[in-house]
Amino acid sequence: MELLEKAKRRILDFREKIQDLPWWRKGLLLVVALALPAGILLATILFVLWKGRKK
Repeated sequence: MELLEKAKRRILDFREKIQDLPWWRKGLLLVVALALPAGILLATILFVLWKGRKK
């Protein structure tokens, strides 16, 4: 239970840090956060297409 409380506290601290950021840094953080899953998805699609052509 202590671990759960510690995790909740860290999440709240992170939220406070994000709220204190200027608007342009929030936007940059959002772009970076969305670019990672999009890059993984794109790499997966390209890999599947590349493997499909070899057969």
